Amino acid sequence: MDINRATLRAVCQHVAGKTVLTSRYHETPLKITKTFREPDTNALLMYVMDVSPGLMEGDHYELQLKQQLGTHLVMTNQSFTKVHPALLHGSSTTARFELEEGAKLEYMPEPTIPYKDSMFTGRNEFHLAKDASLIFAEIITPGRTHRDERYQFAQFATTTELYLDGQLVASDRYQLKPGSDAYSAIGVMEQYTHQAVMWIFSPKVNADLLVLLRAELELLARERVLAAASLAEKGGIVVRAVGHSVWKLQQLCQRLWDISREKLWGYPPCLLRK
Repeated sequence: MDINRATLRAVCQHVAGKTVLTSRYHETPLKITKTFREPDTNALLMYVMDVSPGLMEGDHYELQLKQQLGTHLVMTNQSFTKVHPALLHGSSTTARFELEEGAKLEYMPEPTIPYKDSMFTGRNEFHLAKDASLIFAEIITPGRTHRDERYQFAQFATTTELYLDGQLVASDRYQLKPGSDAYSAIGVMEQYTHQAVMWIFSPKVNADLLVLLRAELELLARERVLAAASLAEKGGIVVRAVGHSVWKLQQLCQRLWDISREKLWGYPPCLLRK
């Protein structure tokens, strides 16, 4: 099968007290838009665009991002990731992030929608120096719910790995084949349809932050969102949540992001322009 590859690479560096992109490269349909600066934190805001209708059969996207010493980047994309029906093997993405000492990455992509008969494989790797920081959230929908399309994709698989100072300290893998897997069984998705996973890793992560996040999750339980947060090895917190709508999980991730920013660095909420 012919594979339609598209690569995006970027390097961030600290120049004159500011985080700037000192190197960028992107291939169609991927694109780095004009960058912005967050007034309250001086962080660099970077938007990644996909100018195509979404991931088609045979598409493979590769993202490579390197943040040098002390840089601070907030990264997102412009809209939901749409995975179109597969003819043979489907589509895939791989992303590798390297954070040097003191670097901060806040990566908040929009949710992913696997269409009916789609096949998707995704992989995220985060390589952090021991005092680097990461906040990352991933939201997965069951399909185009406004078309009553739920769990009609052929396969969806995603893997996230986090390395701290070269050592693998956290790993998460999700794979579902609705045609053969009992996704509604007890201990799987049960009656829920949407899911989110959030990673918060920083030298400043501690039990106090965990208490704050769990208190917020208890409030959200009243809105039919089931979530849990736990301390991970080497200074991290992982949150997993399931719900019945994408916007409630988006609200959850935004709220946890706001709390983490304030507790870790004393920053106000980040207002992404979209």
